[in-house]
Amino acid sequence: MSGDWRPAWWCYPERCPHGHEWAPGQVTVGWMPCDCPQALGQPGRGHLWVRCRADGCLAIWYQPPHQDTPAS
Repeated sequence: MSGDWRPAWWCYPERCPHGHEWAPGQVTVGWMPCDCPQALGQPGRGHLWVRCRADGCLAIWYQPPHQDTPAS
């Protein structure tokens, strides 16, 4: 898939922070439970996440944004 075409339901960034194009087949999408302040207000108390599938790239995007909590 190339260019700017995205399905109507595509709500993710078009590229990872390293510039790799994100399109169907080029990312992995999932959900994770989380107790950070941003996630607690969401249905299911978690994050939608999208991970880049480019070789060697570790970029991941969270919705809502993930917020690390200080260790107690």
